[in-house]
Amino acid sequence: MPTTSALTATVGEDPLRILAIHAHPDDETLYTGGTLAAYRAAGAETAVLTCTLGEEGEVIGSTYAQLVVAAGGADQLGGYRIHELTGALQALGAGTPHFLGGAGHFRDSGMLSTPANDHPRAFLGADPEHVADLMACWIRWMRPHIVLVYDDAGTYGHPDHIRAHQCGVRAVHTAAQQADTSVAQLREAGMLADPQWTADYQQRHHTVLTPGESLVVEDDALSAAWDVPLVYWMMQSERRVAAGLADIADAIPAQWTLPAACDIFATDDAAATHTVTLDSAAYAAKVAALQAHATQVTVFQAPEGPVSFAMSNNIAQPLLHTEEFRLVRQSHHVDAADPTDIAAGLAAIKLETDSAEWQPCDESGVSLRPPQTC
Repeated sequence: MPTTSALTATVGEDPLRILAIHAHPDDETLYTGGTLAAYRAAGAETAVLTCTLGEEGEVIGSTYAQLVVAAGGADQLGGYRIHELTGALQALGAGTPHFLGGAGHFRDSGMLSTPANDHPRAFLGADPEHVADLMACWIRWMRPHIVLVYDDAGTYGHPDHIRAHQCGVRAVHTAAQQADTSVAQLREAGMLADPQWTADYQQRHHTVLTPGESLVVEDDALSAAWDVPLVYWMMQSERRVAAGLADIADAIPAQWTLPAACDIFATDDAAATHTVTLDSAAYAAKVAALQAHATQVTVFQAPEGPVSFAMSNNIAQPLLHTEEFRLVRQSHHVDAADPTDIAAGLAAIKLETDSAEWQPCDESGVSLRPPQTC
């Protein structure tokens, strides 16, 4: 099993920077947690931009069951999930939470055709172009060399995942084509409420605020255009999912049910271009991060057996030792041919902020979804 020392962690003289864009807390761990942990351990800088607080999540157990909005609950789940996300990111070494628009600006839309779709702050109801513009502000500030987004089907089809995919792809294009336009735009993007952004700004200006003093932000806070060299969609091959389900078949709690591979997130075996194999440390970090999302996920491991997990529906899923991706954008003539390292080819290049011509995502004609057989 490869170790993190084999992964690319620098771009020229700078540390590699990876940004993962996710819809809800826990998604960062489920789909990219091991990758973020592995590259951070190798020396890269990793970050997660979360679009909503996951207010519509179904709570496991009775301890925090009344935090939900359903059945007259307190509608406080989103705030609690900030706490869970903070713990998960700490386990992954991915810094502190960053929220699109600021914490609570956009709301979890719930599944399609549910009342949550009509909430005035629902992420699904926001103008996609405007959302992409706000995401682009974060990209220009973070200047990532790699952006990770959902596939075009939004993993398991959640409308917020699909919208995050659409807006994330567009945001990469927008960030490459134009600079920030105004401090007001940064404020709307949530950056002036972000502790890391404000700390960086104060450090650059040698400013120390006294208690109660407001930060005055000038136009020098605006960032130039940034052309992200590599963009990947998150994948999970049906073959690996099926093998993982077979491994856990006799090692799950009695109240859990075992699905078919096509009933959970699985993509065509030929769709992924890169596979990150998690070493023991990265895998352990992913397990710890998933355990931090205790209102949403139950993690189980039989003695000497494989690790599995389930959401509130008690449908068992294997916690795989791999995370897969499909390269969909490649600029600056980066050689990304090494299928085991999503940053391969970046180490020796010199990046400029000049915009590269935008290449539409995935023109290969390869179906990203396996044939439905069940």
